[in-house]
Amino acid sequence: DILLLPGNGKDSNQQWIQDVSDAVSESGFFKNVRTIRYKHWHLSGNAEMEDVDHELAKVRQAVDDFAVEGEYVVFAKSVGSALYLRALSEGMRRPRAAVLAGIPMKNAENPTFATVLGEAGFPAVLVGYTVPTLIIQNESERFIRPDGLLAFLKQHGVTSCDVVTGIDPGHSYSVDVVVRHVFAHAARVMSR
Repeated sequence: DILLLPGNGKDSNQQWIQDVSDAVSESGFFKNVRTIRYKHWHLSGNAEMEDVDHELAKVRQAVDDFAVEGEYVVFAKSVGSALYLRALSEGMRRPRAAVLAGIPMKNAENPTFATVLGEAGFPAVLVGYTVPTLIIQNESERFIRPDGLLAFLKQHGVTSCDVVTGIDPGHSYSVDVVVRHVFAHAARVMSR
């Protein structure tokens, strides 16, 4: 089973996460594929996430509905990564593995990230984090470069994450690259 959590903006993520979901579903690698779609995507334009508690509840409910502790995988991009990490830190069932793309570290640049993570930010949601995780971070990522992210994780004692450098521009992550990493990481973790 796999849970997919997209980035925040409807314009750049709604079709993208559908393409990821289609590719994952068509592969047959996962029995169940659950994709989160955000409430604010129903608004006109490229609105920002307003009801973080609603989105966190939706993530937790999706996991409760279909996933068994330690027997599902999470893929999350950008703000989806923040939602996943916060929900997990607040007691959501633990996945077997996770693949994250485009970790949004600079909270001040986008108030949505700060709202999702709470006042303490990423350090608070990473306390005790042990899920085998692959993070794809583009070399030109605007939020934090791969080397800076790796240093941050080491500084906070997180040893369960591997960081790979993505080749896409900025905060864009191609469906093919993401799906390839999801399958490879899930297969590697499940074979242990």
